[in-house]
Amino acid sequence: SGTLTAAWNSQAANLMLASPDGAAGAPVFRALTDADIPDTITASSYSLTSHNHDATYVNEGQADSITATMVAFNYAGSSSEGGGATTALALNANGGNCPAGQYPLGVDESGNAESCTAAGTGTVTNVATGTGLTGGPITTTGTISLSTPVSIANGGTGAITASAALSNLGGASLTAANTFTVGPQTIQTGADANKGLIVKANSATQSAKLQEWQNSAGTAVASSDAAGKLTVVRVDPPVKINGKWYATYGWEGVGLRTDVVGETRLENGRAEIDIAAQPEASDLWLFYNVVAEDTIVPFVSAQDDAVVTGRMKGTLLKIKSLLGKKDALVRYRLSGKRIDMNLPAEEVNVRAEEGGAGVDVDKYRNANMEKQP
Repeated sequence: SGTLTAAWNSQAANLMLASPDGAAGAPVFRALTDADIPDTITASSYSLTSHNHDATYVNEGQADSITATMVAFNYAGSSSEGGGATTALALNANGGNCPAGQYPLGVDESGNAESCTAAGTGTVTNVATGTGLTGGPITTTGTISLSTPVSIANGGTGAITASAALSNLGGASLTAANTFTVGPQTIQTGADANKGLIVKANSATQSAKLQEWQNSAGTAVASSDAAGKLTVVRVDPPVKINGKWYATYGWEGVGLRTDVVGETRLENGRAEIDIAAQPEASDLWLFYNVVAEDTIVPFVSAQDDAVVTGRMKGTLLKIKSLLGKKDALVRYRLSGKRIDMNLPAEEVNVRAEEGGAGVDVDKYRNANMEKQP
């Protein structure tokens, strides 16, 4: 009895004990060949957790068996590739060595990002234009424009002129001899600074009235012309007194004259007022600046026991007591032609147009004459 011990003889490195390559025979120590590994064995058949792996583990015929699951792994191990042991590092989702907002384009054997790029960059290769737009598709450079006209369905008017746009949107434009027949008409001005109704002359020489107001019989009762003249039968600023309204009727003056009233007190029977030297914006200052100086007529009246007279000498109103108190209180009225109407009487008083709003004096005069015995 006893123990028989056997041992393998030392062999060269990287050999295996196998039968001959491609033939039957006694096992020998030889190098591994491609025929020693069946095609049915792929890279996914091996565990990648705790083994050394290099390019020789996957041959050309097995490369298509590597999946994304196999690629996205972290491992630690040694490698003899390059002549020295190294440790692979996990690559973070954002790239451990890239600034925030950038991503790695590659990684070296130590797990460091080789280069980084900003996220979201790229090139648009085609821009299409939808409904209401023209210019597309754009594949390089180009201009996008609105279709003309833009349809109502797309937020436009479907027209290229103001009148057509108004019609398309359901509005109505005024034409010659337009008549509103139902109820009062309201004009919405919009913003506070907007004007309400604007009536514009057709030309600088338009002689017809810009506006005319008529009664139910078609008789004109008021009108305005291109020169800004308002013609009315009566002006009546109404006033309310003790709950009742009264007519005051505006003052009528022939020749378009302007008046001002005031008072002063005599000293030693005399008083002088220079109407050209009065404080700005005062009644006398305003009167002097809007009338023709040589047309001013003064009227004076003593408010005490005195007889006074008044006259204009240039811009001076001179008042003198003839009898009675020498320190009497005197009231005056000055009347002058407005400076823009200091024209010959026929140019001021004779109307260029006939008819329209006004008072037919002939009718009333004839009626009065018929009443006389």
